[in-house]
Amino acid sequence: MTPFHPYSPPTHTGTQCPLLLFSSKIQMAAASRKLVAVALLAATGLVQAGERNHKYTEGDEVTLWVNKVGPYHNPHETYEYYDLPFCKPVGGVETRRRSNSLGEQLEGHELMNSGYKLSFGQDVPSTKVCSMKLGKADAKAFEGAVDNHYWYQLYLDDLPIWGMVGEVEEESGKKSIYTHRKLNLGFNGPHVIEVNMTSENLVPIEEEGNLDFTYEVVWTPTETLFKDRFDRYLDVDFFGHQIHWFSIFNSTMMVVFLCGLVSLILFRTLRNDFARYAKEEGGVGGHGHIGGEMEHHGITEDSGWKQVHGDVFRAPLHLMLFSAFYGVGWQLLVLIVLVVGFAIAGPIHGDVYEERGELATTFIVAYALTCAVAGYTSGSYYRQFFPTPRAEQASQWQKTMLLTVLLFPTLVVSVVFCLNLIAEYYDTTHALHLSTIFKVRFCSPSLPSSFPPSLLVCGRSDRVAVSDFGGVGGVLLEFDCGVL
Repeated sequence: MTPFHPYSPPTHTGTQCPLLLFSSKIQMAAASRKLVAVALLAATGLVQAGERNHKYTEGDEVTLWVNKVGPYHNPHETYEYYDLPFCKPVGGVETRRRSNSLGEQLEGHELMNSGYKLSFGQDVPSTKVCSMKLGKADAKAFEGAVDNHYWYQLYLDDLPIWGMVGEVEEESGKKSIYTHRKLNLGFNGPHVIEVNMTSENLVPIEEEGNLDFTYEVVWTPTETLFKDRFDRYLDVDFFGHQIHWFSIFNSTMMVVFLCGLVSLILFRTLRNDFARYAKEEGGVGGHGHIGGEMEHHGITEDSGWKQVHGDVFRAPLHLMLFSAFYGVGWQLLVLIVLVVGFAIAGPIHGDVYEERGELATTFIVAYALTCAVAGYTSGSYYRQFFPTPRAEQASQWQKTMLLTVLLFPTLVVSVVFCLNLIAEYYDTTHALHLSTIFKVRFCSPSLPSSFPPSLLVCGRSDRVAVSDFGGVGGVLLEFDCGVL
């Protein structure tokens, strides 16, 4: 009997056995799957090794990135590192540029390869990076940087390093530049823990002078854990101070006591006022002599804040603008709560200061998520001034929704546009590219997320009381879920 093959006819012709053909195909398929699995594992290892998971083996390449440079006394004025005539990596700056995230672009980070050759766990003796002869323009650029106390920032395995470009001699007033950098790197197992840099070898800046830039690397084992490697960048002494719990408890109890006292006085006053208003309505409704007697004694006279009870349910002069501000205010409040909560939950997902631009990215994502809050609050507030279907015909909730969506972004874009013009004029790293602006705009879907909450205000009951003077008259209107 001929064995059944699901992918071939039941009968075969030829000299080779069909069972052998079937088994050989199975072996070839298994071998191909093994090769694919090995290739995937190798590719995964290559992707995960290095800066992505901060794990290295001895001899792995460790990249030293240069970031930006600027005056020490004005940290917001920063330029690209290679705006100064430092040695550039082989192959050019643009080919060795690291791709930045959206948050890094907003914070003005421009990471480029330094061209230094570093290997994990392997010391590097004093090695020349390059030699250059200072021209007139180069000497002037370095003199201006030293005169304005320029500093620069480097990154190694996401750990920041700072250094000064040079110094001015106090006695002679000559300007000199550091030409040697000594890197002391601490490691614990496969992780880079500490990065220290010492700038050495001051050389006077002179036109037609020669500069030899060198570097040196020393690796030292340390017992500091990987999760604690950012503690040295924090002010541990400040946060380590003893907390005065008794003073905090005393102040808290004092605030609670004062708030309770004020609330008690206010509620007592309001209760008496409501009782008096009830007596007045009863007297006017069926006992005219009681109302006349109370009016004769001057009980109905109001003064101070009580005179505004007629304006409680009266619409503001600019209702749409006020509703938009009301919605944006709630959105910003929720936004701040989300960002602060995300920062507090740092031990769970990683502290925000461990990744460049993470805080800026968090603000953008939280703003996009809280647009629904602005749409709901502004729409519900605007709706309560149109309690009846007839009054609802005169409402302009569409314009209110658009105003809520465009109010805050328009203010921010206007300010950023003016600042961006100045940054572009001086060619600083804070100048936003057009692509970055489009990314921010597309990451903030204000209109799609604000439209449904503004269109449908569900699950609530608005209570509006109307009387002769617009105060508390007794007419109660209940609103169900519906379209504005």
